[in-house]
Amino acid sequence: MSFLSLTLLYADPGAGALIWQLALAAFVGGLFYFRKVRDWVRIKFGGSPDSVTTTETTTEENETKR
Repeated sequence: MSFLSLTLLYADPGAGALIWQLALAAFVGGLFYFRKVRDWVRIKFGGSPDSVTTTETTTEENETKR
């Protein structure tokens, strides 16, 4: 084995934690991204997304209480 191939075999103990953190962050970020795309598609085709409806209802309730 050459020196280069031996150095590529070493894995730092924190590398596993870093990989898990990266995977979890990508998953959570993907959830937010796909929720936004889902809401955009619903709005585009005449539906109303749950988050927009909730926000509008809350705003209307606040205005009527004043």
